[in-house]
Amino acid sequence: MKTIRTFMPAAVLLLAAAFLLTFSHRSSAQEAESSVIVSSVKYDSLYSYNAQLYIIRPVGKDGVSGKEEKLPCIMYVQGSAWKKQNMAAAVRRMIPMAEKGYVVACVEYRPCSEALFPAQAEDAKTATRFMRAHAAGYGIDPDNIFAWGGSSGGHTVLLQSLTQDSDLLDNGHLGEYPCSVRAVVDYFGPSELVREFRIRDGYQEKPDANGGLLLGDPVWEKRDIALKASPLYYVHPYAVPTFIVHGDRDEVVPLEQSTSLAERFRECGAPYELLILEGEAHGTPGFWTEEMYSKVDAFFRKHLK
Repeated sequence: MKTIRTFMPAAVLLLAAAFLLTFSHRSSAQEAESSVIVSSVKYDSLYSYNAQLYIIRPVGKDGVSGKEEKLPCIMYVQGSAWKKQNMAAAVRRMIPMAEKGYVVACVEYRPCSEALFPAQAEDAKTATRFMRAHAAGYGIDPDNIFAWGGSSGGHTVLLQSLTQDSDLLDNGHLGEYPCSVRAVVDYFGPSELVREFRIRDGYQEKPDANGGLLLGDPVWEKRDIALKASPLYYVHPYAVPTFIVHGDRDEVVPLEQSTSLAERFRECGAPYELLILEGEAHGTPGFWTEEMYSKVDAFFRKHLK
């Protein structure tokens, strides 16, 4: 069993504009200690909203320790129904991936209360460009950047990757650097906003339903924009490899949102994998086991350049 020791109060993670935390654990199988360091930085100067990147780096495996080895990077987008994200939860979830040898950049996007679609996809692209621009400083390999998101974060990274070779959903900030990623992991992300998200045995029809919050008005009043905000309609034959994971008991984002997406990838001849977790609901613990971290790790490493 792993024990994580935190050397600064957890509140610092939420309240400080810049911080440094060190997490350490000692394996029962080996005596050597490994650590990760977490820091934050504002990545976008275009907007007044203070969106941050929370960057997790494994000490002793990259530039943090003074070595020349460059690590692959994961851009992780925490789900939040497009509202303000819990970035402390994002960091906790991604520490195991840093321990596997990645630099992880947890992306804070502008919430829908600050900016409507397509702000979140724009922010994901800008954040990726920022990491590429500062690759040397963070010890990452700019040719091996991946994206992972859950729920609204899955929606965001799908839009990012499916439009990364175009000017769509892009404000062009830091445009001298590519916003591209090599592969994507989509955890239970909505793919088609015109089909309302099911809640229990009904459908969202309230004006303040999540899709409407992203668009600024109920989906049925913004059908054209809802279609533009639906990753399903951006899938193309040259899409990057995408690992789609969903629980068969999800009552927030229906499983059909992922099976339809997988079918569209199949029809286009684009590379994908679909994994349906039996008995799992929306974001339940089965998505965050060592087995699942290992599956995601294997998927990313299979697509290293």
